[in-house]
Amino acid sequence: MENIIPETIPAASAVLYDGECNFCIYIVKLIKKIKNNNIDLFIPIQSKEAKALLRFHKEHFIDLNTIYFIYHNKIYKKSTAAFKIIALLPFPWKIFSWFRIFPVSWTDRLYSFIACYRHKIIKKKQAI
Repeated sequence: MENIIPETIPAASAVLYDGECNFCIYIVKLIKKIKNNNIDLFIPIQSKEAKALLRFHKEHFIDLNTIYFIYHNKIYKKSTAAFKIIALLPFPWKIFSWFRIFPVSWTDRLYSFIACYRHKIIKKKQAI
């Protein structure tokens, strides 16, 4: 991975994900295949670059069950991050972002449930 200096990232978009999770890697690969996905970087949360970005944005690392999305110098977590990412995808994927109409407490609960079982969803080792 290229050397990323946090000061160069604020206007960019970056997804910080669990780089050891096969389900997470599968989703990242899927997003990368979608043309015009409007997402600049995908960075494993275990990397030095991800930790530097979190520090730069004064965000505390929660756990590996949390996805972070940095967009226009703002950081989003869990279901809010997922909806922001989906909203940047072209049609028809963008439609799924409409689920953000539900309260964050509900969508974060669903997100946490999926995150808890993500290692069982896809067991086969994925490579980026």
